[in-house]
Amino acid sequence: MTCARWRTSLVVVGLLCSSLAAAAESQFQGRLVQDVLREFHRDGYALVYSSDLVKPRLRFPHAPAEGAPVDRLKSALADVGLTLKAFPETQAWLVVRLPKEVMPHDPKPELTHRRQPHIEEVLVTSSRHVLKRNDELSRHSLAADELGALPELGDDALRAVNHLPGTASLGVSARPHIRGGARDETLVLFDQVELLEPFHLKDFEALFSTFNPALIKRIDVYTGGFPARYGERMSGVMDIQPVDDYPPFGLEATLSVLTTAAAAYGHSGDRQWALSGRRGNLDLLTRQVNPDVGQPSYSDWMGQMTWFPDDHSELDLGFLLYRDDVVLKDLEAGTGELARAGHDNAYLWAKYERVLADGGTGTGSLVYSRVRNERGGYSSDSAADESF
Repeated sequence: MTCARWRTSLVVVGLLCSSLAAAAESQFQGRLVQDVLREFHRDGYALVYSSDLVKPRLRFPHAPAEGAPVDRLKSALADVGLTLKAFPETQAWLVVRLPKEVMPHDPKPELTHRRQPHIEEVLVTSSRHVLKRNDELSRHSLAADELGALPELGDDALRAVNHLPGTASLGVSARPHIRGGARDETLVLFDQVELLEPFHLKDFEALFSTFNPALIKRIDVYTGGFPARYGERMSGVMDIQPVDDYPPFGLEATLSVLTTAAAAYGHSGDRQWALSGRRGNLDLLTRQVNPDVGQPSYSDWMGQMTWFPDDHSELDLGFLLYRDDVVLKDLEAGTGELARAGHDNAYLWAKYERVLADGGTGTGSLVYSRVRNERGGYSSDSAADESF
């Protein structure tokens, strides 16, 4: 009977110890740090902490080792990167961040190796920049009415381009320089045909272009980025589009100090056509003012015919001819300088375009070009050296 009672007492004591151990574990492990600090405060411990340091969701990951309540709390706080700092004069404890290195007088140097708080997820993003394609920022369109409203020297259409942002010229020159590029870094297209230096007097500052403004519908100028279909020029693009909506018949004539021009155009049934001719008056002007300067003569011809075989196809035929014969001299008593430049350029093209069944467009073109340049001159102290 006595042995049975001792066995019962041992079982009760064992269960009591197990319950106390479980209670000790549950007092810290998995619980919110703020809840445990509040319990210590209710038990009479003066604890001071900041909610910015002790986060509301911060929990104790482990149960501390056995010992005095303050030591156990300090050990548990070390698991979450915190510790207690005593203030004997006020008998209070301040919850502070655990230093990276424990000082030599710290009674528990092993706390420096405690695991830092676990951060579940950190998302770091940079500033968001949206790059959208916007052709309007670098493309400028000059319509026919705008070209006619600008007072330009010699009624030259391309001179209007020099007023656009990103372009510059040499003053009297009609050739624009886009974004500071050289003269061969700008692509010039007329009716989708690439032209090489379409200017008169191109060896003498390129004073005039070779286009009659009466037959120009629009000029699209790209001074920045431009579509890939225009190729790989460095500076920019000038895409000149001819008029494509002629009346049944029209006739225009221009007579000015520098230019004499005539243009005729019209349409009949499924065909439309246009023809233009111009000549410069500089040779007539210099002959009257100072014939000793020389004879700068130039002219250009342009024609186009469009045929619409059906509602889905279009055939364009066109030509552009321009020539210069310039003689400039500075002679006095048989000595001086003389320069001569002759240019004879011709472009012929045929273009076929058809709208496909799926809504796309197919285009085929055939272009013939001829460029002839002749230059000469002399500088002499004697009239005997005047051979060209």
